[in-house]
Amino acid sequence: MPSAKRTKTGKSSGGKKGKGAPKASPAIRKRPSRPLLIAWVLALSFLASLLYFARPNRILSPVRHPFKVAKSPAVRTSPPEVRTNRPGPQGKQPATVVPAGRTSPHSTSVPGAPPPPVRRPLQVAKTPAVRTSPPEVRTNRPGPPDKQPATVVPAGLTSSHSASVPGAPAPKPPALPVSSPRHARPKLAIVIDDLGPNITIARQFASLPFPVTLSVLPFQAYSSQIAKMAHLKGREVILHLPMQPLNSRINPGPGAVMVSMSPEQIRLSVNAALDISPFFDGANNHEGSRLTQDARAMGIVLSVLKSRRLFFIDSMTINKSVGWKEARRMSVPTCKRNVFLDDTVSAAAIGSQIARAVAMAKTRGAALAIGHPREVTLQALRAAAAYFSKEGVEMVSARDLVRKN
Repeated sequence: MPSAKRTKTGKSSGGKKGKGAPKASPAIRKRPSRPLLIAWVLALSFLASLLYFARPNRILSPVRHPFKVAKSPAVRTSPPEVRTNRPGPQGKQPATVVPAGRTSPHSTSVPGAPPPPVRRPLQVAKTPAVRTSPPEVRTNRPGPPDKQPATVVPAGLTSSHSASVPGAPAPKPPALPVSSPRHARPKLAIVIDDLGPNITIARQFASLPFPVTLSVLPFQAYSSQIAKMAHLKGREVILHLPMQPLNSRINPGPGAVMVSMSPEQIRLSVNAALDISPFFDGANNHEGSRLTQDARAMGIVLSVLKSRRLFFIDSMTINKSVGWKEARRMSVPTCKRNVFLDDTVSAAAIGSQIARAVAMAKTRGAALAIGHPREVTLQALRAAAAYFSKEGVEMVSARDLVRKN
């Protein structure tokens, strides 16, 4: 074999059996297989995605708010929301409405824009507002053309408190409201019955520090003197006309009107009782729980009072009394008793009845109470003078409570 070809054999190239031949170069590494490369690519992609989504400042889709975010930063407000009505410059965005409970971080800022001005919760008027107390009195005078309307001036304030309008005349002080009956003070009238036998106690009741009406029995020892004394002291005096009671064993006193009387006898009896004094302004019944239920007898009595232009107070000794109803039907000025002060003769009971009369006057606007010439009643009424003033009750005579119809 030729020597040139032998060198290409394993022996000539330094095989195991060849000696002195140079060593062969190391073999080239094999490339990884394709499945292994794909696995590596997938692993790297998974790792990259984990790193990407784990970043704290990753970009997500914007969160939608239940309201539109203005370009200028919103001002934090407290509920209820405050809307500014000032028109912005032309071309600018309108004022921002910030819902109650939302804070300014929800709004976005415009780069380079100046900080927004602080909004005031209310628009300040050109003229200074004055703190007022209700009620308000609105002046109805028409103002000059192209001028502001008339100023609203609170009741009780003078014109110096109102804001002046440039070029307008100085406003006049508001007129005081005209008092009406519904705003009047509650009225209470007190009638003292059974006067006549004792002039001393009558004088003491006439000296009370508020008006009282003295009701005098006819044909008693001091009937005429008490009527005159009451008139001279400026107290109202009326006739305490005796009438038939339900209990036949009770004696109503001399001059009593009975159901069994004829119309003429009733007229004579009533006229005789009225004739004891010229100072009577009216009459009320003494006893009379039987006669005041009889419309016929009461009609005769009331006809005499009407002819003398006197009023009638129904003492209401019984709830079935028709006296005040007949008086209204006949257009005789009348009213009826609301409270008896001293049916129970004790200071505590009388004080309670006085308070009841005051409460009734304040509820209804007026009330009439009847008492009797007892020392305990006199002391209770003296002590109640300050109480009447404190409760705002006006003490009046009985004539101030009667009405025609």
